Amino acid sequence: MAGDHRSETVAIRFIGEIHWRLGEFEQAGTYLQQALAAAVAVADPAQQARVLNVMGLLQWDLGNYEQALDRFSQAAELAARLGDSRLQGAVLNNISLVHDERGEYAASLDNYRQALALYDAADFPRGRGDTLGNIGGVHLLLGQYSEALDYYRQALAISETLGSVTSMSQDHGNIGLCLMGLGDTHQALLHLDRAIALAEQAGSQQDVAFWTRGKANALIRQGRLDQGLELHRKAVEIYQALGARTEAVEAMHDLGWLYLAVGDSVSAGRWFDDSLRLARDIGLERGVTQNLLALGDLQVRRQAY
Repeated sequence: MAGDHRSETVAIRFIGEIHWRLGEFEQAGTYLQQALAAAVAVADPAQQARVLNVMGLLQWDLGNYEQALDRFSQAAELAARLGDSRLQGAVLNNISLVHDERGEYAASLDNYRQALALYDAADFPRGRGDTLGNIGGVHLLLGQYSEALDYYRQALAISETLGSVTSMSQDHGNIGLCLMGLGDTHQALLHLDRAIALAEQAGSQQDVAFWTRGKANALIRQGRLDQGLELHRKAVEIYQALGARTEAVEAMHDLGWLYLAVGDSVSAGRWFDDSLRLARDIGLERGVTQNLLALGDLQVRRQAY
């Protein structure tokens, strides 16, 4: 009977994780809480760690960074106690996602490199691919596009070997962002379109929204403002429907700049204000800074010194 209860715990965790991957955060939270309670009841620390890891990702997506770190820290402690290298690597990767959001890139890269060593030792290519992509992400955030592109191409090769649709979507999208940073918007759009198609195939609306934003920015670079505006609106609507607050902050901020680019300063100010309020609500310092700078620039344009 104990084995049956453990199998039930695993099944509930998987249901919660699927809801999270689909961007259905409320349902994900409900199932993950059930899974954690079940894992505790059957005294299964391995399942507890795995559930806590996914719960941390859910809180990260919702912009609740302290709660995310709390879940990840609990998972990391259990993984270390169990000697599970794969799980340790996964949790280190996810802790670094929070460091990335806070701009703590040195700590982030240190964790990613530790995770990469754990995955190499465990001969776990999927984890290696994810970590290579995450390291590329730090370089992308720092504007080091050539370095980031190299990591993303390594990650894509692994994703294609494994046939992972979700990972291929992320890798193509990130390659597109790097190419856009390097000024090659034509090739960037090809990769971003591929990323959107793969995300739709995987049923991940959050990824669809993210790469739609990337495509919108590439179109803006080409001077196709109306198309870019339409795609940004679509992305904001998806994030709002999903309750993905961190991503909504960024998308609304981008939309404000786009309105400013087409000469509609009133709409731009509204989007910056909305993005600023949400960033303060969730404690996203980067979002607060970006929107304050944007609102300050808007007042300079109005000569309201």
